Amino acid sequence: MSFFSKPEQVTPNGAVKLVRVPSGSFLMGAPENDLEADDGEQPQRRVSVASFWIGRYPVTNEEYGRYLTAHPEAERPMYWRNPTQTGARHPVVGVSWDDARTCPTGRSTLFVGV
Repeated sequence: MSFFSKPEQVTPNGAVKLVRVPSGSFLMGAPENDLEADDGEQPQRRVSVASFWIGRYPVTNEEYGRYLTAHPEAERPMYWRNPTQTGARHPVVGVSWDDARTCPTGRSTLFVGV
């Protein structure tokens, strides 16, 4: 049985609980008659997404801080110095898409896609 054959897994080093999000489709965007929609929210369209794995719990500032300490060259998230956004157990915010995709941590990987 492969690692990714169950609906919930723990990474091999025991650090991250993962859950499988099944493939499916959904309507993304605002309908044409939504007068409050922003420019990027239209047109509404059906989007299909392949199955993927994601951490059951959000990455915390404490966890992301350990990554930043180990990788001083890494860019700090947008709100890293904002005291209302940086409680140790709060989810990390302001991480760019590129940083999220390339950021390995002591927790194995911050963001997992399969």
